[in-house]
Amino acid sequence: MGVRVQRRDFLDPRATSVAGHNPLGAWNVIAILALLALQACLGLFAIDVDGIESGPLSTWVSFGTGRSAAMLHHAVFNDLLGLISLHLAALVFHRLYKGERLVVAMLTGTGDADRQPRARGRP
Repeated sequence: MGVRVQRRDFLDPRATSVAGHNPLGAWNVIAILALLALQACLGLFAIDVDGIESGPLSTWVSFGTGRSAAMLHHAVFNDLLGLISLHLAALVFHRLYKGERLVVAMLTGTGDADRQPRARGRP
């Protein structure tokens, strides 16, 4: 099932759920992980204004480059907050609108087996 099908079924509370993340949620998770990796890399080279709290590899770059890394580090943090908030809002949406208990499924590792769709072409 692709993102197009997911978009079509997004507001239909009777649409079947998928095991694991749906395609939109999966792209969100990929974006969060990519931004986390970028955040860590930028933090290594970031230089504070006074140079006291700098990343462990900040001595390898110029002051200007380190400051640019620090500014991007702060911007990526805000982007991460936005994506994480969107992910949490999706959990609330799925619970209130679609009636899916995703948090319970994440904590226990088991979901509602009745709602899991069968693979196409298989009985």
